[in-house]
Amino acid sequence: MKFRSKMWALPASVGVALAVGLALSLTVGVRNNRNLELLRTVETPYLEYLFEAERGVHQLQADFQAAASEGEAERLRDAQASADAVRNALTRARQLDGKGQPAEALVAAFDAYHSAALAATQAMLEHRIGPELVERMNNAQKELAVQTQRSREEAHRTLEARFQNVAQAQRDALTISTVLGVLIVVGLGLGSRAIITSVWNDLGAEPSDAAAAVQRVGSGDLSVHIDVVSQDTSSLIAYIAHMQDNLSDVVTHIRTGAETMADATTRIASENIDLSTRTEEQATALKQTARLMEELATTVRSNYEGGLNANAIVGSARDTALQGGTVVKQVVQTMESINASSKKIGDIIGVIDGIAFQTNILALNAAVEAARAGEQGRGFAVVASEVRNLASRAAAAAKEIKALIVSSVDSVDAGYQLVEQAGSTMDQIVDGVRRAADIMGEITAESAHQSEEIERIKQSIFQMDQVTRQNAELVVKAADAAQSLQQQANAMVEAVSVFKVASASWPALGR
Repeated sequence: MKFRSKMWALPASVGVALAVGLALSLTVGVRNNRNLELLRTVETPYLEYLFEAERGVHQLQADFQAAASEGEAERLRDAQASADAVRNALTRARQLDGKGQPAEALVAAFDAYHSAALAATQAMLEHRIGPELVERMNNAQKELAVQTQRSREEAHRTLEARFQNVAQAQRDALTISTVLGVLIVVGLGLGSRAIITSVWNDLGAEPSDAAAAVQRVGSGDLSVHIDVVSQDTSSLIAYIAHMQDNLSDVVTHIRTGAETMADATTRIASENIDLSTRTEEQATALKQTARLMEELATTVRSNYEGGLNANAIVGSARDTALQGGTVVKQVVQTMESINASSKKIGDIIGVIDGIAFQTNILALNAAVEAARAGEQGRGFAVVASEVRNLASRAAAAAKEIKALIVSSVDSVDAGYQLVEQAGSTMDQIVDGVRRAADIMGEITAESAHQSEEIERIKQSIFQMDQVTRQNAELVVKAADAAQSLQQQANAMVEAVSVFKVASASWPALGR
């Protein structure tokens, strides 16, 4: 049950008890008022009407006797007035609640008596009275007396019963009031004890002690020990003590955590500053590296372009060497033919002039080809010159051919050997030029590949430079955040320092 409900339970119980008592009192009072109302409006008027009717009957009898004794018929009018008064009283009695039947009996008995008495009186006045009329009047009078007596006794009994009911109702009201008062007093005592005990168990201590404990906790003093009855775990003071213990633990943990966080944020801020410095140095180094890579890329690009030019020159030289090799092969073949012709010179002396002429032409061609070969064809040019000289002398000294044939053959052999050497040299030159062209092609391709790789490295370094700059900015922001966190941690430490937690000695909060 809620505390407010318990506080309202006692006055509510009193109200319920008073309401029950009031309801019972009202019930008894209504019944008593009903009886009193019946006494006032029915029973008492009924007796009065009966008495009035009885007096009227006596007056009627007196009027009949006076009329009969005095012999005056005029007295019958007085008797009629008395009879009307009796009937009026009985009529009013008959109109009362519950009195209709006895009043009807009285009216019937009175009518019978009035009729018999009027007939007997008139007979007496006329001097013709008979015993039957007198007997009829006497019987009717007796019957009326009996009915009147019966009605009067019944009215008295009813009136007495009504008075007894009123008295009983008063006694019942007194009894109910007494019993209800005792029950209310006992119930209030027991209820008050139960409610006070329950409220005390809910509070666990005096309200002033609970208020003082809450005030101390609210002011930040968590070192006050709150006395709690053993095995009390559900009272207000027990909850306050439990709250204080938990709050003290929380404040202790928060204070420890805040101090630890303050130290950690201090270190983080210092390390962030160092990291920011190192990041800036790294960004500077990356910037220098990017500049050097740009220079290296320019150099490699220049080497690549030079390689392309050299490759073109080597290609041209290779083509020239190939052409020279072809010419040398032709010369070799020619020299072989000359050598063969020289060996058969003795058999073809007759055609020496033609051979000399052809040799001269071949020497001219060889000289031209040697001139084309440049430095590589210089030796061959000498040979070609000698061949021309030989051809000229052969043409000029045809007659001396026989004498010089041996010398000519030897010279041809020497020229053949030189031509073979020149051909071999030309082949080596062609092979060297081809290998140089291949190497230059590989160098050019490798330079192109290096240029592409250096470009990629340059892009990577540029991206690294951007990332490093972003990292530097983030490090600066992290340093600012660490400083802000440090300030917040210090503020938290200052805020928690307001609380005073428990120590070895506990100042007790008395009850």
